[in-house]
Amino acid sequence: METRPPATGVHPGPANPQAGGGAVRASSWGRRLRLALACALGAGLLVALGVAIYVALPWVNRLGTLQWRSGADWREVSGVEESRRVWTQTSAFLTPEWREVAAGLSAAELDVRRWPNPVTVPIKLLRLAPGWRFRVIHRPDFAPADVETLATEAGVPLAINASFFSEAGPVGLVVSDGERRHQQARRWAAHFVVDRPGGRPRIVNQKRAPLADVDQAFQAFPAIMSQGRTYDYLRVGGRGFDVRAVDRRSAACVTWEGDTVLLVTDSLTNGLAFFELATVLGGLGCRDAMGFDGGSSSSLYVELPELSWRVSGLDIVVGLGAEPGSGGGE
Repeated sequence: METRPPATGVHPGPANPQAGGGAVRASSWGRRLRLALACALGAGLLVALGVAIYVALPWVNRLGTLQWRSGADWREVSGVEESRRVWTQTSAFLTPEWREVAAGLSAAELDVRRWPNPVTVPIKLLRLAPGWRFRVIHRPDFAPADVETLATEAGVPLAINASFFSEAGPVGLVVSDGERRHQQARRWAAHFVVDRPGGRPRIVNQKRAPLADVDQAFQAFPAIMSQGRTYDYLRVGGRGFDVRAVDRRSAACVTWEGDTVLLVTDSLTNGLAFFELATVLGGLGCRDAMGFDGGSSSSLYVELPELSWRVSGLDIVVGLGAEPGSGGGE
């Protein structure tokens, strides 16, 4: 009878020991490669998601119902008001809670949102009565500085960013204290003008406007409204830019009563579309209005006993300052 050895549970290895080690190493490298590919795919998906959010965010900000508040309660902007192209003194519908912070100077804060989008855009508003003196402020060589530095160097308690600029300096007309510091840009229509020292500001939305012998002036963009009429391209688009793109904004207007309103969105990344900016300015009772340089340049400085405001932005080359005048302002 044939006898077999008992089973030990030990299986013989491969005939070639090197073959087994190679298979293990190949399997290990395969796992590493799959892991690396998975990580790369995950990173790619995250980047794609980030790009999609960045691209979609402005579109999301455009959706919903436009609402505003100055205080506790939100109020809806009607479709008629949001699409209005002609404004009158009686069609103003925004009633911010103005408070007088100095003689002839009132301040208010206004919030805007696109409900149900919960993102709120805070807006700071200043209303200056005739008698405040406006000055175009800058350094002698147009060296960049933040708006607070420009205001401090000029000795004014209030300043907002003004002209567009490039590495070469300001873009468009700059007149400061009666001296023309930079030439007029032929293709831009919007001008902020003060004819004589302490005079009332006026907004001239006209290309190549004849502006000889003015005391203060600068150009910016866009022209928003004249005599209460909103320019059509701010409602329907055109002229090579998207009027529904959301960004930080700075702007100014002259009201039907002759006051000057300065507006700055106090936000980091969100803001207003141009067509929304036109609605807000018309709703505030503006007659003539224009935009200033916006985006990261939007900035505001106010330092008064009753009000201290800072809206930070990048360095600029030209600002618009204001200080209490000696009266008159006609």
